[in-house]
Amino acid sequence: TLTVAPGGAAVEFAAPVSRLDRLELSSGGAATVTTSVGATPRTLITHSLEITAGGQLDLGNNQLIINYDGASPLNDIAASIRTGFNPGGAHWQGDGIISQLAASNTFMGIGFAEASDALKLSGNATALFGGAAVDATSLLVRFTRLGDADLDGVVTFADFQRLERGLGQSGQTWSGGDFNYDGKVDSTDFKLLYDNFGKTADLPAAAQSLPEPSPLTLMALAALLLKRRRH
Repeated sequence: TLTVAPGGAAVEFAAPVSRLDRLELSSGGAATVTTSVGATPRTLITHSLEITAGGQLDLGNNQLIINYDGASPLNDIAASIRTGFNPGGAHWQGDGIISQLAASNTFMGIGFAEASDALKLSGNATALFGGAAVDATSLLVRFTRLGDADLDGVVTFADFQRLERGLGQSGQTWSGGDFNYDGKVDSTDFKLLYDNFGKTADLPAAAQSLPEPSPLTLMALAALLLKRRRH
């Protein structure tokens, strides 16, 4: 039931899981989710997130769950991540949702998707997202590899299939293959996925759970993309 509205001050969430009803970040207000150590990210769970001009949420290497009621906040969160990414300027230094760790690692970003999309949830079904239970009316946000469209923490062929379906289309978001936040899916997004294929969202200090993709695997992805573009 807690509403956190720091005004022009800063707040920090350091628990493994932080739950609140509402987080409001106005001009000069800043919130940080403390950098997690190891493979388990911290999780910030809220029913509502409002970030106005000048506010900033630094997700670090963690995740955010917006367990909403009513209309989905997907468009608002997408806009907050886009302004945080700060296209055309120093990346991840803008207002909105940012990650200072992504700012220092060009292979990382902030992915987002509806749980109904990423986890295929509907009705009363639930699933775990980073150790927290979510349902179909949950919006998922996490620090991950550019290319991890389904937010499972690994860039795989399933992510490529999502990019392929959205290829050449505008009005797309992260889960549809837009990994540079420009609203469209094109060869730039393919290159981002290609560079991360087979890698996990763990920071460099953590061991990668998958081997490097073979050149044949990457060539096959490129061939599929070219085939789709010809069609």
